[in-house]
Amino acid sequence: MSNYFSLRPMGEGTEEVENFHSYFYRFAKLHSTTMIPMARHLADWWNSSFHERVNLKDVYLYKGNRLPLCGYNDAVVNYVKVVSIAAHQPNLHRTTILAIRAAADTVSHGALRRGRAWCPACMYWSEKEGSTHYDRLLWTLAAMKRCPVHRIALVSHCPSCGIQQLCYHSLAGMTHCAKCLESLVQLPATWVQSPHPGFGESDCVALVSAIADGTLTTSVPRAFMIFCEELRSLAEPFLKGRHNPALRVGPRSWRMTQVNPMLGTMLKRCHLSGVRLVDVLADPQGAARVAGQLAYSGFKLPITLKPRRTPEVAKKVHAHLVRAIARPEGTPFVSLSVLAESLGVSKGFIRYREPVLSKAYIARAQAWIAGDRKQTKRLARALLVSGPMHAYLAGQIKSQDDLVDHLCVKTGVRKHVARLLVSQALSRHAKLRRLEVSSELSHNEKAVLWKGKRAGYL
Repeated sequence: MSNYFSLRPMGEGTEEVENFHSYFYRFAKLHSTTMIPMARHLADWWNSSFHERVNLKDVYLYKGNRLPLCGYNDAVVNYVKVVSIAAHQPNLHRTTILAIRAAADTVSHGALRRGRAWCPACMYWSEKEGSTHYDRLLWTLAAMKRCPVHRIALVSHCPSCGIQQLCYHSLAGMTHCAKCLESLVQLPATWVQSPHPGFGESDCVALVSAIADGTLTTSVPRAFMIFCEELRSLAEPFLKGRHNPALRVGPRSWRMTQVNPMLGTMLKRCHLSGVRLVDVLADPQGAARVAGQLAYSGFKLPITLKPRRTPEVAKKVHAHLVRAIARPEGTPFVSLSVLAESLGVSKGFIRYREPVLSKAYIARAQAWIAGDRKQTKRLARALLVSGPMHAYLAGQIKSQDDLVDHLCVKTGVRKHVARLLVSQALSRHAKLRRLEVSSELSHNEKAVLWKGKRAGYL
């Protein structure tokens, strides 16, 4: 038994169930701390109580490729195992998509969106009614573009500073920006209506509902491979010669290595086959028989999900790449993914159509981003020694976390870089203090002490 407080997930048993990342944030807040110290304390408690070493990597709480901690990788398994016992909640796996672990690819990058997303209507009404706001598991799925309850497009950027919300602020809460600390609550006039469901929405809602109410606790290993092979054997004899994308198991290398597909691939094939993803995960052979009957009865499958791009789109992309590459040195660049989204195409489309230009653009963008990060790091170091470090040493700033947050807000430097700068500055300050009180100094040590004082470390 643990001495931690018990906390139930919000929306338990429904399609609006809370995701584990949001739950762990509230669990840490309940114990008057933040997520990283909570994870370290839980790891120590587990190691001492059960004599079994568990690794709760705190990088997944603020970085981890900016994916929410509710996928199906090993980090999620460890966190759910420990927190379930600590919080006396045996069903915390229902706040993740661990149920599809056996049938999906090894990483959840294709299943989850990068960073946060939330329904502005849900956040608005929770603030207005005084209830607790939390992030739903459904919102973390990459295929979800709107809230199915309010039919409002999901939001992932701060309305004040425009920064994408990649993680929670350690102290401000879920309803405040992780950078500028302004409120994320938006008035109804700013909401974007989305009356029509996006592709895969019904399957995602059914999947989350089945996970939340315990209907789907685990999936059949290689479920999608079994489904495709069974459907192919059933439907291919009487549909020979017809174009049937749903019957195509995959490229030869995929069939030989038997690699599980990403969630997006499963959604597309299930859509083409006319069956639900939940049914494929739970009973792939039964789902294949249903899909075979539909094909046999003349069910007309959509020929494709993504329509072909017109030549005008390709010309527009080419002209935009040429103009971007021709810009002078020092001009700001965005990543190829952001550029593709602004042009209304995919990154793969640009790489396929313009391999040479896309390679040149990526090189320019990476060089600019690297230079911009170096400049930001220099500014953060200069700001640190100009006053905040001495304020921390004098007790005016309570903790290193507050000092790190101050650097992040003022300069926009990434959190792990800010932590490194603070650690280096404090180490150098301690070294210079030792030299300052020393009675005998060599010529080199005097030079080091003089440079440290001039730079502001003393």
